[in-house]
Amino acid sequence: MVDHLVRAGAMRDRAKRCEAFASQTKSEKFADCYRLLSQNYNILATVEEERFAREMERARAASANHMARAAGSILR
Repeated sequence: MVDHLVRAGAMRDRAKRCEAFASQTKSEKFADCYRLLSQNYNILATVEEERFAREMERARAASANHMARAAGSILR
């Protein structure tokens, strides 16, 4: 299974590195490219975090449903 939070953290680290490269390069065109890459990595990190949140919500709902069915079968 993919660990979405680890992937999001790695994407944020890459975004920070791109920002650092953008500030270090003398070429404005390369700086713009690095800034754009940084933005894209941050977007990808956000997507990973949102996917994790959706999966957690789905798991919570499934668990609650399972518990409700188990409780219902015990009460019968």
